[in-house]
Amino acid sequence: FDFVVIATPPQNHLQFVKICSERRWPFFCEFNLLTKDTIAIAKLVKKNKLIGIPSNTGEYDNDTSLLAKFIGISKGYFTFHLAQNIHDWHPWEKKGKYFIYRPESSALREILRVELPWILKLFGALRSVSVNSRSIFAKKYGINDLLFLRLEFTSGVVGELIFDVISPIVIKKFIFVSDHKTVIWDEPLNQITVGGKGKRERKNLNKKTILPDYKFKEDAHLPEMKNALAVVGKKQRQFFYFKDEINLLRLIDKIEKLALSKI
Repeated sequence: FDFVVIATPPQNHLQFVKICSERRWPFFCEFNLLTKDTIAIAKLVKKNKLIGIPSNTGEYDNDTSLLAKFIGISKGYFTFHLAQNIHDWHPWEKKGKYFIYRPESSALREILRVELPWILKLFGALRSVSVNSRSIFAKKYGINDLLFLRLEFTSGVVGELIFDVISPIVIKKFIFVSDHKTVIWDEPLNQITVGGKGKRERKNLNKKTILPDYKFKEDAHLPEMKNALAVVGKKQRQFFYFKDEINLLRLIDKIEKLALSKI
């Protein structure tokens, strides 16, 4: 085989990376959520000079690339609401019994891991972060199910984000507003709308789900895996490393710590 794909629950990633390390197998690893384990993985990769590729699916999402194109370097503010009931995430798994119901790898933590990279790439360095989080329906699992997040960027852009794993209706709606344009991305409707100065353009997207019963579009995984194979075959430069994922997880740790301080 060309390489190993580690797509287990995040609690098991490190043990499989150790196997790859012992055999000098190149590997691709799905999103890590445990900071300590990810640090250990990075050390193994560096020590044994392995090709280890952490997932960064948002980089391959055509929607977020279009957002970057339409928004450009505009100053303004944005709102982003993402919601999906926690019990609908993996229809084939037993409710309450897999990793998103655990505090160290909770559903909200995974949302942050998935969505923050493209937001940070789009708007740049952070100036400040403020958080409020609650557990309304998920208390029996010991996790929060609602997160309000305010991000202020050094560019002057301000964002208000709502992430919840409560809503039975899938919501993924991003709105950017400046003094000369408004950009609206609604993933469930498969649309991006841009308006300003008497003009309005609506672009229908062609994203598709890969698995039946999945609510969100998953087609960005295909170019991501093609890129990983190209990196292993030395036909493509690797641009996202475990050190980058560690920095991201540390930011998420900070967000969760701030949330705890508000409760």
